[in-house]
Amino acid sequence: MSLASKGVKLIAGAIFCGVLVSLVTGLVENRPEASIVEAKYYGFPVVWRLTVILQRERYEVENFVLDTIFWAIISTVALLLARRVETHKVPAT
Repeated sequence: MSLASKGVKLIAGAIFCGVLVSLVTGLVENRPEASIVEAKYYGFPVVWRLTVILQRERYEVENFVLDTIFWAIISTVALLLARRVETHKVPAT
């Protein structure tokens, strides 16, 4: 497998993981210290989904993109470390 195709797979995997983790964090409440009482905030580390009683849910697309970029970077580091560990396995005796 060529180096370019490995890089493309790494980037595609990191973006996929970033989007997936961002969507999962949209299910976990992330309440800031100062907030509206009836509002619930979702997304981590950046709040990108907001629900307020008797109103429609609001989605902040820019914050979702920032959240995805953050998790894609974390995923890239994790995938690079996993690849390094895989290539440096000690043969069994």
